[in-house]
Amino acid sequence: MKPFQNARFTNREYILAKLARKIGRGHDAIYHGTRHPQEVLRGGRLKPDSTNKVSLSRSPEVAAHFALLPDDGIVRWSPAVLILNRSSLVQTYRLEPWRVGEDWDDEQEEVIWGRTVSFRRHLLGVVREADLTKVVGAAKRTYREELKAGHKLVRDGRATVRDLIIRERTQRITENARLPAAQTAPGRTKKPSTGRR
Repeated sequence: MKPFQNARFTNREYILAKLARKIGRGHDAIYHGTRHPQEVLRGGRLKPDSTNKVSLSRSPEVAAHFALLPDDGIVRWSPAVLILNRSSLVQTYRLEPWRVGEDWDDEQEEVIWGRTVSFRRHLLGVVREADLTKVVGAAKRTYREELKAGHKLVRDGRATVRDLIIRERTQRITENARLPAAQTAPGRTKKPSTGRR
């Protein structure tokens, strides 16, 4: 999968996805990220969004990303990823491949159009915010701060590698400059003259 937004998943998204993938292992799993797990689990249904579709993803990272989107500051959202059995879902619902935008090459998203999805018999498991908090602790930073910190970490790592490459190149150039010409270019040494023309 092409990294989402230039490899800009947060640590919490990676861990939530890892926990979801662990539940889905060994099954034909498909994932749904939600910010209202109590309401969804109580009703046992996934309702279509404003565009009349229920979105599912074969990538737990994508589902975790949508589950962990920041709240609106008024209503506190609680992230969760539902792990569903895709094999049993396709027996009841028509899943169609879907692509949000050109920046997601291999998003692995599928949608169910115009139907409320009753998922109880297809549910393999749920990973909630409480499960995530047990592993990584409570969120200390806002989503934007964590994303910015993750981006800085990647940028600093790339700068370190770049500096190492430049240092090694400079060292090789210096070493090659000290060697005699015959050793630096062995195929270009001048042949001794035999006297014939």
